[in-house]
Amino acid sequence: MRELRQERMRFFIFLMIVFAMIFWIGIINLKREIATFGIGNMVQSNSVSQVMASTFNVPLSITGLILMIGVASVIIGGIKSIGKVVSVLVPLMIFIYFTSRIA
Repeated sequence: MRELRQERMRFFIFLMIVFAMIFWIGIINLKREIATFGIGNMVQSNSVSQVMASTFNVPLSITGLILMIGVASVIIGGIKSIGKVVSVLVPLMIFIYFTSRIA
């Protein structure tokens, strides 16, 4: 009976260690994901705003507002909304790329 208790205790200690490791790995990855989401997207939207301001004299706040509305509508709409936007955006990007290379 006592051996059975000791085996159970060892098993529970092993499980506690495994779950603690999984928890801390999850916390570390969560920090990375939050940092990646914030840093990556903020840099891209800042770059777009700076280019629009320097090229077309569009205020930074207007560019940010337009980007915010566009991204929010795609995210809230789900995967179908993403598919619709991409089906329009990709051919437009191809057209702009080829016409800019020709000119």
